[in-house]
Parts: sequence; C-alpha cells; structure tokens
Amino acid sequence: MGSLNRGVHRRWTFQQRGPLLCSPARSASFGRPPLLRALGVLLSLWMAQGCGGSKSKGPAISGAMARKLRLRASACFERGDYACAMSSLERLARSGPRRAELLNEFAIVARFRYYQSGDMDFRDQELDALRKAAKLEPRVAHIQVNLGTTAWELGMRKEAAEAYRQALRLEPNHPDAALMRARVQRSTVEVEDEQQ
Repeated sequence: MGSLNRGVHRRWTFQQRGPLLCSPARSASFGRPPLLRALGVLLSLWMAQGCGGSKSKGPAISGAMARKLRLRASACFERGDYACAMSSLERLARSGPRRAELLNEFAIVARFRYYQSGDMDFRDQELDALRKAAKLEPRVAHIQVNLGTTAWELGMRKEAAEAYRQALRLEPNHPDAALMRARVQRSTVEVEDEQQ
C-alpha cells in the first residue's frame, strides 16, 4: 500500500492507525513524536503570521488570548486530550478569522477523536472542516491531499478523485503522487462500472 495508508508523509510520520493528515510544517529534531512536533510548528507559524484571514464569526480575541488557546490546543493534543484540543480550536475559529490551516488542524484533531471514540460524528466534522479549508485555500496541496484521503476512506470516490487531481496539479511530484494517481484511476473505473 502507498504511504497515505501507512501514515508516512515526507514531512512527518504518523504511528497510529489510519492515513496521515499532512501539513506544510517540517519536523524539528527535538524529542517529541513527529506529529506533535509538526502540530506545534503549525501553531507557531499560525501565530507568527498574525492569524490573517477573513470571515470572522464572533468577537475578536487578543493576540495573547489566541496564543494561549493555541498553546492549550497543542498541550491538549500532545497529552491525547483531543476533546480539549478541539474545544480550544473551536473557540479560536469562532472568535477570529476563518483560516484554512486552522480548519486543517481541526480536522486532524477530529480524526484523532474518531480514532479514540469510533463516533462517526467526528469523521463528519473532519470532512466538513477539510471541505471548508479547501474552499478557502484551493491552491494548497496538503489540504487537497487531506480532503482526498478523508473522502476516499469514507467511500466518496468522486470527491476524493477531484481533490487528488487538484493536489497533483499543485504538486505533481508529491511523495504520494503515485498512490493518488492510482486512486484517481481506480475511482474512474469504479464510476464507469457503476454506470454500466
């Protein structure tokens, strides 16, 4: 199987079950597991960029409060308290600009909550967050890969193929390009079979 199913991505390694939700962050060399390092890097990058974006959904929070919520989300995620991490990310999303990377991070946490609980509501939240992220930033390859992988796992072959095609247009030499092409081809065959 390709690396989307093994959970290996060029930017980090994911040792739990299921495919990786990839991110633009690069792993640092200190002693945390790679996924946690990457999430921490993402949180730092988000804060360094000034939390830009648009479509604020609630009262703005101060930069200090945003940093505090980001740190809390990261700490909660690191200790496996995904409900706490999700709560912090939801509060950020409600009180500030909607950002594709924030939605992508939320999807990561929702996936882990699904892994913990088996509750499909978290998969629905993951898919919804990735769809919104892809709509906000359609030219970000890792979001398209994540959307494609989630849709693929949920049996939404057509949506997965569209997201994978977009990811391949944006990053044709992606480490998982061969697997994405195979899945696009397979989904095309499955659609043709259904039509006959």
